[in-house]
Amino acid sequence: MKKLLLLVVLSVIIGCSKNEDNSNIPPEFQLSINKEIKIGEPLEINITASNDVEIQKVEIYFDEYLSGTKLTEPYSFEIETSNIEIGNHNLTCIATAKNGESSKKETTVNARLKIGSPYGGGIVFFIGNTKQHGLIALDKDLKTGTESTFQWGCNGHTLGASSFDDGKQNTSTIVNSCSLGAGRICADLEANGFNDWYLPARNELDLIYSARNSIPEFSNVYWSSTESTFDSASRAYYFDASDGRWIEIALKTAKFNVRPIRQF
Repeated sequence: MKKLLLLVVLSVIIGCSKNEDNSNIPPEFQLSINKEIKIGEPLEINITASNDVEIQKVEIYFDEYLSGTKLTEPYSFEIETSNIEIGNHNLTCIATAKNGESSKKETTVNARLKIGSPYGGGIVFFIGNTKQHGLIALDKDLKTGTESTFQWGCNGHTLGASSFDDGKQNTSTIVNSCSLGAGRICADLEANGFNDWYLPARNELDLIYSARNSIPEFSNVYWSSTESTFDSASRAYYFDASDGRWIEIALKTAKFNVRPIRQF
């Protein structure tokens, strides 16, 4: 009888010791995440427990800012990425158990852009070789009040906006000499938090057309900022996006649509 009682007491003591030991065990978990993401697509995060310690809360920090908290399974998160910067970002996951113990895992996520990504006040339509720079189009044709088509402006004057590739330089050249027209309207535009928009050059409109399936409603006739090589004083290039056709003979007094762009 004494031996039996001793065994019971030892079992209780051992059981208590195990419970006390378990109370100090932190939770363990697996972090599932895509470390290479495209800006504009949600960053998906999944947490699964990998030991017997019950998780009570999971917190996700993206670049040190709390981005999500969950108190029940499944511990799955989606982080909006439309407004994040290109490059590496820090992600921290903290899991807290019912016993008060916690565990932390950290990783790095690399954010890249793709054609069609919402970014920088518009839609990305061109990305350079370094993947760090490119071009963004406003997500709709320009309108001012009730006006949706505009003259090129300064008819009868050669302004020197001759670049086929650099609409930013063309627009700067235009506004230095011309107070009216499509170039001036783009240069004065403030939209979606940015004020460095410009009238695209001829080849930049070609790039938009190449990405037209990702650019909303790019289907009209558009002015470029490139003056005609035939008669630069009175004519400029325009582009028919309905069939991808360039025409060089439009008078600067003609009215066409305008799609501002900017660089990043």
